[in-house]
Amino acid sequence: MAGKNRFSVSDRFEYLQGLVTEFQDTDSDGGLCNLSMELESRDQILQSGGVPLVISCLSSSRDETVLSAITTLMNLITASSRSEITDSAVVQCMLRFSHTQNPRLRNLACVFLQEHCTQKQVDTARHALQGQSQSAVGIPLPKD
Repeated sequence: MAGKNRFSVSDRFEYLQGLVTEFQDTDSDGGLCNLSMELESRDQILQSGGVPLVISCLSSSRDETVLSAITTLMNLITASSRSEITDSAVVQCMLRFSHTQNPRLRNLACVFLQEHCTQKQVDTARHALQGQSQSAVGIPLPKD
């Protein structure tokens, strides 16, 4: 088992940070979404504190980045990561995305809410959003 961990925790974090930066800045499809589908890679992302980095991508102005971030978050959901990924701020963000004019973003956000959130989480997030601006919880809606 010791041979599998080639990188220290800080090296893995820097590697993930680099992937997220590339994910946000590249004009081509980033690999993080694809990596998150593989069990070993998913576990490495989770163990290295990658969830907050992916969540930060939800505020990107690039639709493709936001779509990939949502898909990546869905790929990263496990019994132990579910509460972090379906945090109230993320659920509020998905609720806002579910009302955007962009059909791809709207549909993916609805899938996230339906497949990964409880009705109580959705209701609580909806209540928290009432009366807040479009940039609530620090994650603005991408431009349509």
